[in-house]
Amino acid sequence: MILRSASPGGGPDHAQVMTSRFRPGLPTALLALSLSAWLVASPHAVFNLADRNQDFDQHLAWAFQVSQGLAAGDPYPRWMPLGNRGLGEPALLYYSPAYSVAVSLLRALTDSIWSAMRLVEFLALLSLGLTGWALLRRFARPLPALLGAMACQATPMVFMLFNHFNGFPWASNAAGFGLLLWAALRLPVMARRHGDARADASIVASDGLLRVPVACAVALMTLTHLVSTLMALICLTPALVWLWSGGIHAGRRALLRAALSWGLSAGLGLALAGVFLLPALASMDLISAREWTETYRPHDAFSFPTITAWRYGIRWFGFQWPVSLVCLGLTGAGIWLLRRQRCRGPEAHGPDRMRADGARARQTERTRGHGPVVAHAPARHAAIALLIASVCALLLASELSLPLWLIDTPLRKVQFPHRFLFVSSISASWALALLAGSGPAADRLGRRVAAAALLGAALLTALLATRLVLRDGEPVNAGDDTIRAYGSYSEYTLPWQRPAALDWQRAGGFEAELAQTGVRLIAPAGNGAGGWRWVLATEQPQRIRLPVLWFPAWRLTLDGAPHPASADPQTGLVALTLPAGEHALRLHWQRLPAEQAGAALSLLALAVCALGLWRDARQRRQGARRASRAAAPATATASR
Repeated sequence: MILRSASPGGGPDHAQVMTSRFRPGLPTALLALSLSAWLVASPHAVFNLADRNQDFDQHLAWAFQVSQGLAAGDPYPRWMPLGNRGLGEPALLYYSPAYSVAVSLLRALTDSIWSAMRLVEFLALLSLGLTGWALLRRFARPLPALLGAMACQATPMVFMLFNHFNGFPWASNAAGFGLLLWAALRLPVMARRHGDARADASIVASDGLLRVPVACAVALMTLTHLVSTLMALICLTPALVWLWSGGIHAGRRALLRAALSWGLSAGLGLALAGVFLLPALASMDLISAREWTETYRPHDAFSFPTITAWRYGIRWFGFQWPVSLVCLGLTGAGIWLLRRQRCRGPEAHGPDRMRADGARARQTERTRGHGPVVAHAPARHAAIALLIASVCALLLASELSLPLWLIDTPLRKVQFPHRFLFVSSISASWALALLAGSGPAADRLGRRVAAAALLGAALLTALLATRLVLRDGEPVNAGDDTIRAYGSYSEYTLPWQRPAALDWQRAGGFEAELAQTGVRLIAPAGNGAGGWRWVLATEQPQRIRLPVLWFPAWRLTLDGAPHPASADPQTGLVALTLPAGEHALRLHWQRLPAEQAGAALSLLALAVCALGLWRDARQRRQGARRASRAAAPATATASR
């Protein structure tokens, strides 16, 4: 049931209570969203087809190695032993681990890592739909909220990330981004500041600077995919500062307070992810991180390329034109509908007006016995914030932002400008669904335009899925027994690593090394998931190389005692001098100081979050008691 603020003339357009014949609850929404998620994921989940590339095999192998590490007792595997053709790589020291960990944990419910990856894809799409439904139903009518959430699951950008780009962690982070939007837009303080009639003293938490739900969402995004988190933080900054400050008429003090609140909340979220983020940033000099900004250039990767396309060509037409046009259409339809609703009738912005509407809404709820009442103004403000984020993303994706990409800014870490469509595709879809579902019931044209835009995006996704199934897709045979050693990405190359290491591996590797030096292997090393162990024997001291690339976190023990080791100057492998006799060698990962500091930072941030949640719960209990005491005299008067 939606209550519109009354117009000055007392007309019925914004003073009527509108009900929906079909009011889906949680079971119905869960069933519908599960069905739509299953349909969007069907190329992988049903037909077992994929447009396979190196990213596909990389994430498959990483998840497989993480599962082996977890089984071996390592709570956070960083080293991937199959990388560099079996010599290893420190990939998950720098790449967000949550996706691989989630796949590894769900591996127990499936028959292979690939099956677990398909299950994670379905759960990510379902989570995106559930967070969209939870947000939209707060402001919109029940049925449009559900249909809008289902349409947002079928955004072509996320589909292409899953099925063509094969960026599984990035695509799965759509669920994290949806959670962040839900946490940021549902804050009771926002609802109260923008006139939500439900935001009375019984449910409003403390108007503090720290938003724990927002921090938790930022942490989840950071642990899932760092680049998409960076894009979300960039685009949401102006949107949430505007929203949390109270809108366009906010004063300087309110703007500063909102900016500080957003900075503290996002900063706390990054601190929560410190177990990954701090060591990744602190040890960046141990890999070839410049590859991220020097090898990849943005000149041919803008959305709507015109001049740059003529000068540099087009990198990926599907992202740069069709998907870009869909995001532009969703954003444009949202802006048009926003202006149209403003022109159709005045809204209540002042606190006195909203208090009157809130009292009238609560009286209507008591007399009619319907569900929660939602004021119109909060829906508009939430939609405006989403559209601000979408416009920022479109501007950064287009050629208009070219000067920003030519200098050393955080944008260079995003690599390709059209990647910002990830933000626009979700935020614009939610804004359009929110406006269509909360607008005046008589505005049929507005609802039709919104439905056409959302259905157009879903239609493109359907066409992409059809093409994948009928043309581009290939059957996937990705059982765990098919995963082999692989070549690594150049950005994870170690400074001391030499091309001769792969030559050494191709020439026979460790077995040839032992045969050349006369060292006998008595016990094998295993797969390296929990480190390596060899039992070797030699009649005289020998300098040998182990089949593992050197890294500062490696610790070598000889018969249980620490033993010196270093990087071989010719190959970059772990090299040591083996004394005469039979010895047990063990090579294991010892956490770097930055890893230990990151874990401590995450624990500290977790304690701050627990304290913030306790404070909010205490404030809610106190507000409920005050509201109860204030309502008691009114109840007694009404009974008399």
